[in-house]
Amino acid sequence: MLSWMKYLAILLFFGAIIAVSNHFFTLQKINVTTIQEVDGLLRSVNIGELRSTDHATLQRETMLQELLLSIASSQKNHQSDIRVSYVFLNKDGQVTESEEEIAGVQVKVDTLNKDGEVESSSERRLILKEG
Repeated sequence: MLSWMKYLAILLFFGAIIAVSNHFFTLQKINVTTIQEVDGLLRSVNIGELRSTDHATLQRETMLQELLLSIASSQKNHQSDIRVSYVFLNKDGQVTESEEEIAGVQVKVDTLNKDGEVESSSERRLILKEG
């Protein structure tokens, strides 16, 4: 009689591990997908912008609007809150505030739980203009 209870307890234990793991893997997948979508969108928008203008500078406001719009559209179907952090980078990968030196952006998307704590995080460095 005790043997079937032992197997039930083991089965429930492994079932709980699988359920919890699935939750965290899903959150990470959402963040990675968001970053990948942002990467493709920013590359196409800003490379097209560079080709259509005579000057070779990336517009900070345009890049920021496209970045946030892309993240918002990727995350709109998910129930979690997100926090987005970003910095603009120069051609050497250093943080810059000068619009003439902007060559890329580094983006970090955090998925937050109901208490505002980070559940999952994904970070990506996008260099859109070489040297």
